[in-house]
Amino acid sequence: MYLNVENYADFYEVVNIPINRGNQQQAEHVFDGDLYIATSNTTFSSGKLMAAVLKFNDLGQTIGDPTGNATSAFGHCEWLELPNSGLTYGVSIRKWIMPNTEDNYQEAVMPDIPVPLTRDDIINNQDPVLNWIFDNH
Repeated sequence: MYLNVENYADFYEVVNIPINRGNQQQAEHVFDGDLYIATSNTTFSSGKLMAAVLKFNDLGQTIGDPTGNATSAFGHCEWLELPNSGLTYGVSIRKWIMPNTEDNYQEAVMPDIPVPLTRDDIINNQDPVLNWIFDNH
C-alpha cells in the first residue's frame, strides 16, 4: 500500500522554477556563443535541474543522452534520526517542478541533440558529445 503524496501537500514544499526569471538588465559583456549542456544517464538531481532550466529558458542546448531522473521530482533531503536505534534516514521535502508544463512529468530531460554513448565509444576512450561539438563548430 502506498500513500498518494499529492494528497498531502503539506508534506513537501513545491518549488516552481519559472521561465525567464532573474536579471533582465542589459549586461556589458554577455556571452553570445553557442552553449551546450552535456547530459547522460548520470546527470541527475541538481545537474538535471541545471540542464532543464537552461534548456527550457532557451539559454543553451542539451546534447547527449537523456538525464538520469524525471523532469519533475522530489529532492532536498531532510535527515532525521530514529530515537531508539539512532539510525538516520533521509526524507525528500521538496517537489521540483520544471518551468515547461508540457514536460513536467517526463521520465527524463530529453536532449535537444541526441548523441548516444556506445559500447565502442567506451572501449575506444571516445567522447561522442565533445566530438560532435568539435565537428560542428
